[in-house]
Amino acid sequence: MNTIDEVRDIEKRAEELESSFNQKISEMKNTSDAKILAMKQDIDKDVEGYRKEQLEINTVKLAEIKGKLDRETIVEVDSLKEQYKSSKDKLVDIVIEEVMKQYGNS
Repeated sequence: MNTIDEVRDIEKRAEELESSFNQKISEMKNTSDAKILAMKQDIDKDVEGYRKEQLEINTVKLAEIKGKLDRETIVEVDSLKEQYKSSKDKLVDIVIEEVMKQYGNS
């Protein structure tokens, strides 16, 4: 009888150990899942922050490039206007000179 009781006690302890072991495994899994989720959220947050930072940097660069291009365009347009005015004046002078040659100082 004593041996049977001892075997039952051993089986009971083994079941308790197995239950405790399964519970600890479950807790460890839940803990690791929570840590993984927190790390993923941190990474996502960092990636989003980096994306926003790069977007701001690129927006500033784009504005600088646009401003520079606008200034260069204004300078080029002004230069073309001056060239047009100069060419127009030369053309008028040539026309006057040709008229004077053809009709003289009448």
